[in-house]
Amino acid sequence: MIRSLLCAGLLAFGASPAWSQVEVGSTIEGSFLAPDGEYRDLAPTYRLHFTLGEPHHLRNLAFQVGILTIGTSWYWLEADANARDWDYPNFIDRLSLDAFRFDNNHFTINHLSHPLSGGAYYLSARANDLGVAGASLTSFLSSAVWEVGLEFREKVSLNDQMFTPGAGIAFGEAFYRLAHYLNSAPGGGTFVHKSLAWIIGWPVALHRLLDDIPPVDDDLVDNLGFSGAYTHRFRIAWRGAAEDDAFGDTSLLQGFQIEGDLIAVPGYQRPGKFSLLFDDGNFTHFDVVLALHDGDGAHFDLWIDSALWGQYQQDYTGTPDALTGMASRLSVSFSFEHVQRWLPRPRDRRAVLHLPGANAAVWGAYKGLVAHLELALHPDFTAMDSLAFPLWKGIHDDLTARSVTEEHGYYFGWGGSTWLAASVRYAGVELDGRVRFTYVSSIQDLDRAQEKIDEDVEMRDSILEYRGSIGYAIPDWLASARLEVQHLARRGNAGRASGFRKWNRYAASLGMQF
Repeated sequence: MIRSLLCAGLLAFGASPAWSQVEVGSTIEGSFLAPDGEYRDLAPTYRLHFTLGEPHHLRNLAFQVGILTIGTSWYWLEADANARDWDYPNFIDRLSLDAFRFDNNHFTINHLSHPLSGGAYYLSARANDLGVAGASLTSFLSSAVWEVGLEFREKVSLNDQMFTPGAGIAFGEAFYRLAHYLNSAPGGGTFVHKSLAWIIGWPVALHRLLDDIPPVDDDLVDNLGFSGAYTHRFRIAWRGAAEDDAFGDTSLLQGFQIEGDLIAVPGYQRPGKFSLLFDDGNFTHFDVVLALHDGDGAHFDLWIDSALWGQYQQDYTGTPDALTGMASRLSVSFSFEHVQRWLPRPRDRRAVLHLPGANAAVWGAYKGLVAHLELALHPDFTAMDSLAFPLWKGIHDDLTARSVTEEHGYYFGWGGSTWLAASVRYAGVELDGRVRFTYVSSIQDLDRAQEKIDEDVEMRDSILEYRGSIGYAIPDWLASARLEVQHLARRGNAGRASGFRKWNRYAASLGMQF
């Protein structure tokens, strides 16, 4: 209560006439130009909107038990289907870690269903006011209870224990930021704001209802009626595309794209000068693309990332539409990528958990022309279709390799990724480009059916990607159009067998950006 009163007092001082008379174009140390045209001090504004309350550990435990109970109920109701994975490891094996293996389940179950479960563990903890570290630990422990305890009839899945809590951090932080934003309308907002808060952002809405936490009401409002302490960009678009490679090409693919950015930094990329050390997953981004061909899936691309900890600073003058100055961010980031491409055949799939890595970004602006450059480097845990394994298998048809590759075509490995991204935007026009390289090498001797393997062939794959786009957005009309080209080149080895494949994708999208 005292902290809230102090923050309100500081905000009142920041909105006093002495501050409101500052000319647009000048800067105040540690302040930013708010949407209402007044300069505000960053520190009290940030504390008022983004300071976590006391964590509710018992309520979080109840949430975790509830999620695990739902999963356990499904597990036993579908016992006939799940029994195919029952290995019946004995207790001694579990104590000696002999029962800890990579499983051989279907790709989508392992790398979409399990990450979503991890996201539920993480989101529940965040909604109960645990920080990034506490929610990450919660997700890891809940996943371990499921893998080691509740699935006692199966060998402990090492890959699930990586992807469930790991990708769950990426999913959970993005959903938490969205839920927090949808519950941020000053004074509670309109019926529409409240409906979105409960329909999409219900974990945060429920927590605030149980604790009788009123929404912040400081007249800091964005163009959608939610809190102006956030900076947002959402885009929903129809997307048409075509792809080709040496095996063939596709006719028109139709689908949709949903992408968004939520930045929990008051005054982000607005006139003002300040520096902020952040530790609350303040920068989140998500991008989902689904394309269909004659009603069947052609490709599904998912990318989620968060800057969890780091420093952001900026020094901008001018107006919001004509910035001049510089900004930079140095952060520890976490990302998850899930790609399934069914056309042109043969299929190609990968799920990449970009473990905590270094991300450096810089912005430069001159009278509204804004350039952005970003460099990232991550260690990876990856599940990927082996490009060369079918060639190896054709030569060694009499040998049995690891079960997950024999049955489903993919393998697990360690590796790394790096990418360089750049963009330039001016007056609604944006040019964007990215170069990315990913490398993965298989992990040996931990297959679910390791004892039945004749040759545990080593596999390696690399991906080089180039992507470029040009887009135009009209804010007043909410209209957005974009043209994009993407080129991927893959190289792979399985033993002495090697393969090479490349794709070209051409896409156009038309939708709303707000």
